Amino acid sequence: MLGIITDDTSPQVAQALRDSASKPAVGLSLLWTPIGYAISVLIGAGIITGLAAMFTAKGKFMPFFTGLMFAKLVLIPGSILMYVIVSLRGVDSINTMMDLIWTIGPAMFVTSNKLLFNILSQFQLFEVWYFVLLVILVQKVTGAKRGASIAVAAIYWLLGAAVAIGGLAMGGLK
Repeated sequence: MLGIITDDTSPQVAQALRDSASKPAVGLSLLWTPIGYAISVLIGAGIITGLAAMFTAKGKFMPFFTGLMFAKLVLIPGSILMYVIVSLRGVDSINTMMDLIWTIGPAMFVTSNKLLFNILSQFQLFEVWYFVLLVILVQKVTGAKRGASIAVAAIYWLLGAAVAIGGLAMGGLK
């Protein structure tokens, strides 16, 4: 909910969003999180299977699906840390999207340039770890050499980063 707050949001609407965000999540919101995760893994496995087939002529959907499902779990500690930091700072301290996104990476040093923050927030500790796991996944599933595996993982990761940056830009972090 707090991601809806942009620089153009009126103070009354921002306060209403903060009040609703401090209430516990119940109902359909708990149901949509695992469904969204499953859909993103299905789409991602299809994309990485296609990329691997283009670069290595080998690509099997199920091993990529399983590997990607476990590789994406690496991103959970970053989300938990972000939740803990934002919770400790308090909901009232969130005025912009830059206050909501907490990162262990070069974006933590950017305070005013939103575009630079948006781009650098994709290069955090857990994203790098995720990228390394993607390279290993492509190597193990296809038997490809390191160069081809890095190329497949880099294209897949860049597609995901572009979607994330676009989502942040449309969500108010321009």
